[in-house]
Amino acid sequence: MMNYIVFDLEWNSFKNIKGQVYYYKKFNEKTKFFDEIIEIGAIKLNDRLEYIDSFRVYIKPTIYKKINPRIIELTGIADEDLKYGFDFKKWLGKDYILCSWCDTDIKVLKRNIKYYNPKYKIESLLLPYIDIQKYCCEVLGYDRRVSLHEVINAENIVASTDKLHQALDDTKLTVDIFRKIFDKEKIRNYIINDVDCIYDSMNLNITVDMLDRTRLRARCASCGKYSKRLKLSFDNKKRRVSILSYCSSCGIYTKQRIKIKKNLLGDLVYVSRKKIVELSR
Repeated sequence: MMNYIVFDLEWNSFKNIKGQVYYYKKFNEKTKFFDEIIEIGAIKLNDRLEYIDSFRVYIKPTIYKKINPRIIELTGIADEDLKYGFDFKKWLGKDYILCSWCDTDIKVLKRNIKYYNPKYKIESLLLPYIDIQKYCCEVLGYDRRVSLHEVINAENIVASTDKLHQALDDTKLTVDIFRKIFDKEKIRNYIINDVDCIYDSMNLNITVDMLDRTRLRARCASCGKYSKRLKLSFDNKKRRVSILSYCSSCGIYTKQRIKIKKNLLGDLVYVSRKKIVELSR
């Protein structure tokens, strides 16, 4: 039987904080790291979404020795609250699907694991995975990513807590929403088992010379076959390749955008989107 592990993280960061620029640069130049987990909250549910257990722990930071004042204000977590000691992996068990409200949490978890244990096989812990926010937005028909609080209010869901920005409380709200919209058949389409489907492009700096040219071939938006490339440009800031091509078989022009991302293992992933365009004469 597969259990659902719904979790939420709180982390400490000094990035882009007024008055803390020196403190951030001092550590980031050395570690290239700025989202340090300070709290984990999780709830374990069975395949019928019935409660099994919950988990909450504060984690004493080792990179940033003090908590950003804004984080203290937002979460209520202070320096004296943080302490060592937890075994999250043991608590998870063997058969589970990790779930969180948006994939930011799983990316931060991945960065923390990689920092402290670079040789750890990340996919063995983080997969399979469900982004409940994505599932919720698509099932309920939202045209954008929405917050926990927005969904609770809009869908008249009875919340099990009125607190926010505490890991276990945010997890409870995520479970409330998950139970409201859960469909055993639909949810199967949102289970991610492939690391290439979770992107983490933090600190990804690339040039066009680093790209695999075989992945930049122009294809027709209609027939899908290779077409004649007319123009190629690369936006380094957006990490995006733009291609204009012409297919003589279909007689159409295609505008293709290839976004360069990085998966959880650090490999480059090429995400391509194509559309038919009409050129003005």
